[in-house]
Amino acid sequence: MDSGKECKKSEQKKLPENWDYKKKQIEAQAGVEKYGGLWITVEQMINYLENLSKKDKKLAVKANIKYHKVFTKINDKKLIIMRKQKDKPLKELIDNLKILINMPQEDTQNDNVYDYE
Repeated sequence: MDSGKECKKSEQKKLPENWDYKKKQIEAQAGVEKYGGLWITVEQMINYLENLSKKDKKLAVKANIKYHKVFTKINDKKLIIMRKQKDKPLKELIDNLKILINMPQEDTQNDNVYDYE
């Protein structure tokens, strides 16, 4: 009876230690690709948002915020911006993304984003 559980455990052990992080990277990349890729400038963000419905605007902005959360080092100030984006109004999400776009950020594709030092 326990052989099924043991099998699942052994399958989980075969995954690389950073698999969850890699999966989040893939999901974040796919999320922004739906809306023209990562927006690097505020002007680029505005241009893409002009052609989207209100619902899609919110989803697109959240996708870009998620990308920043996964791929950039986050200090405490940025964490406040990134928390609980789910129920925020579109204007606040856009304002938060503008802040993130304009902040100098260090790429962490090889680092674990959850190591806050």
